[in-house]
Amino acid sequence: MYSETYQVKVADLGYYENKKQINILVNDHGDHFELKTVVDGVEFKAQADDMFSAFQLLRDKLLESAWGIMCNAARINAVQSGMMTNQDVVYLVEFGKQARTEDVHGFWDYCEMEEHVYTEEQEAFRKKWIDSLKNQ
Repeated sequence: MYSETYQVKVADLGYYENKKQINILVNDHGDHFELKTVVDGVEFKAQADDMFSAFQLLRDKLLESAWGIMCNAARINAVQSGMMTNQDVVYLVEFGKQARTEDVHGFWDYCEMEEHVYTEEQEAFRKKWIDSLKNQ
């Protein structure tokens, strides 16, 4: 088991100008990942078989409480390949373009968010992106 703490910003989606720095604790238990954070005294937790899935669950819980994570993994166009599983990187992809090495970005790296999306929306984007590659 190992633990790592990442500092990320979250936006208060009720008052978007209000951004806070939070810590996200990532525990790798070998067979699953557990992510934990506290925002304004409220603890949020999620766990899944891989880090990206655990992140998606945590992000969805934060969104339900009107907090949006501002990092690359939260972008609608963030995807992971099977080889990236459990690594702290994502591809930021575009329709009609195969993911390349230059599209790899740090999972937790800060980014301004145009929109905050739930996992369902991120997965729908991923499917549309894959379909867009079939038409090439």
